[in-house]
Amino acid sequence: MQEIIDAITGLLGPFILGGGIVSAIFFILLLVGLWLMFKKMGEKGWKGIIPIYNVYVWFGRVWEKKWFWIWLAVLIVGSILANFLGFLGTIVNIANLVMFVILCYKTSKGFGHGIPYTVFLVLCCSIAVFVLGINKDKFRRA
Repeated sequence: MQEIIDAITGLLGPFILGGGIVSAIFFILLLVGLWLMFKKMGEKGWKGIIPIYNVYVWFGRVWEKKWFWIWLAVLIVGSILANFLGFLGTIVNIANLVMFVILCYKTSKGFGHGIPYTVFLVLCCSIAVFVLGINKDKFRRA
């Protein structure tokens, strides 16, 4: 039995290591992209890499800061409800997803893009934010 476990572990090891490396690359792309994107939005770059604060600033630049607090409340309530009342938590988390899509749409519009770039932001956030950071687009509040 131990031989089977060792064989499976030996086969999965490179995939786990490879997944970790890919995840680290996407994380680095996200950090660099957020730094550069925030600078384009007229904020200091470091504000883009501080968890939660970066979302607060992001909401303030492309939407309104009050929507950050609503999003945060929806996120917390959705997480709690998902643990106790699964279906209701799922509905609240769908509201969270809708708010994220709207944030991505407003970001896309602010950089002069439309719905196709919004889809890119929603599905490939790390890469899309990096592209926004390095391209020549200027930010205009949508």
